[in-house]
Amino acid sequence: MNVRYGSKTYTFHCPMTVRKLLKKLRVVPEGVIVAVNGNLVTSDHRIMLEDDVEIVRAISGGSKKQPAALFDCGTRPSLGNLSLDIRRDGGPDA
Repeated sequence: MNVRYGSKTYTFHCPMTVRKLLKKLRVVPEGVIVAVNGNLVTSDHRIMLEDDVEIVRAISGGSKKQPAALFDCGTRPSLGNLSLDIRRDGGPDA
């Protein structure tokens, strides 16, 4: 599997869970999101040899000069090919 994290690319030759991958890379799980083949996954997801993995640092904060972006409840902000779904009540038909 090929793993991108920051400006580095790593190659692993055995399947493993996201949790194990993060441990091998010494990455704190609460500080990142992980996408496998473009889909967000949880720490128990099993990564296979043919998968492409991207680890993205979760950052927070803001600038005093610019207000935070506001999104209408129906919008879908995205990060590259990672999409976040924002719904009013959290239900599938919101």
